[in-house]
Amino acid sequence: MKKDGPIGRLAKSVMGKNRVINLNRVRNIMERVVLTQWPVGGEQSLSAAYSDVPADYTGPCAVELDGNEVVVFPSYVEAARAACLAVNLEVGGYSSAVVMLATTKQQVTYESADVWIL
Repeated sequence: MKKDGPIGRLAKSVMGKNRVINLNRVRNIMERVVLTQWPVGGEQSLSAAYSDVPADYTGPCAVELDGNEVVVFPSYVEAARAACLAVNLEVGGYSSAVVMLATTKQQVTYESADVWIL
């Protein structure tokens, strides 16, 4: 990755003294896909589901809920469904959900979004 490209410039602009920025993480955030959004308490605030998963990925995916709880599904399709259900105010009630690649240490916790949401 070129450090003088737009991602490198963004990373440099947010770096402070003695802070290390992972350029791959910055790139992933810039490429984040919005799966769904729901208004919360008016139009000023939204609950939203995002995906950081590359389009060609076929393995297990994790869903981070409100920045702390993580659930893992066997496929992107199930993880994306769960993320969308999670931020639906009438179903899940979470304010944010991010679908990401599961790490090799993370085991599948639910086989489907339907099983998880029940």
